[in-house]
Amino acid sequence: MIKKIINEYIKWLEKNFEYDLIEGNTYKLSTPFLDVHNDHIDIYIKKINEDKIIISDDGYFLRDLKMLGVDINTPKRKTILENILNSFGVKKNQFDELFIETNLYELPYKKHFFIQALLSITDLYLLSKPVVFSLFKEEVEKYFRTNNIYFSKDIEIKGKSGYSHYIDFLINPSKNKPERLIKTINKLQKDNISLTIFMYNDIIREENKKYIIYNDIDSPINEEALNALNIYEIDPIPWSDKAKIISTFSN
Repeated sequence: MIKKIINEYIKWLEKNFEYDLIEGNTYKLSTPFLDVHNDHIDIYIKKINEDKIIISDDGYFLRDLKMLGVDINTPKRKTILENILNSFGVKKNQFDELFIETNLYELPYKKHFFIQALLSITDLYLLSKPVVFSLFKEEVEKYFRTNNIYFSKDIEIKGKSGYSHYIDFLINPSKNKPERLIKTINKLQKDNISLTIFMYNDIIREENKKYIIYNDIDSPINEEALNALNIYEIDPIPWSDKAKIISTFSN
C-alpha cells in the first residue's frame, strides 16, 4: 500500500510539472504547487556547464512579498527568512533572487528542497498581519518548552524514494510511547497536505507515530484535508486542543 501511495504521488508530480525552454540553456518549470495568489509556482533551471546547474525563482518570491506590503528587512522577518533558506540550502543574492547551485545528479533532490523552501516562505505573508507575531512552528516550540516536552527539531530523514525530508519535531520513544514525528502546518491546504502525506509515507522509520499540529485558530479548518490525513494514518491535532498536545507528546 505504501509503495502504491509513493508511486501515485510521483506520477502526479510528473504529470503536473510543465516546462518551457525560454532561452539558451534556461528552462521555466511550472509546478503544481500554488503561491499566496493561488497561481502555480514557477522556477527556473539554468545549465551553466557540465558540473553546475542553477535553480532560481528569478527574484519573484521576495519581490512579491514586498508588493504585498511585507517588509522582509525587519529583524524578526529577516531571521525567519534566513532560517528557512539555511534549512533548505537556498541562497539569496543582492537582487533578492533565491537560488540553489547543484549538479545534474543532485538536481531532483535540490529541486525538491527549493520548492519546499518557497512554500515555507509563503508563511511570511501571514506576518504582514498585525495579529500574527511569529511563525506557527515557533509558537509550537515555545509551548513544548513551557510544558517540558523534550524534542529534537529540524531533523533530516532520507526516504525510500531517495528524497530527504525535514521533520519539524521528533520526540524520542519512552517506555509507554513510540517515537513521534511532528509536522506543523499553519494553514491546511492541498499543497502542504500532499507534501506531508508523501513525506510521512516515504520515511523509513520503525515503531513510530506520525502527527501534524495544525493552526485551527488563525486559519479555517479544511475537513477534506483532515480526512485525507486520517486515511493515511497521520494524526492531526488542532492547536486549540492543548490537553491532547500535552498528553500525546509528554513522556
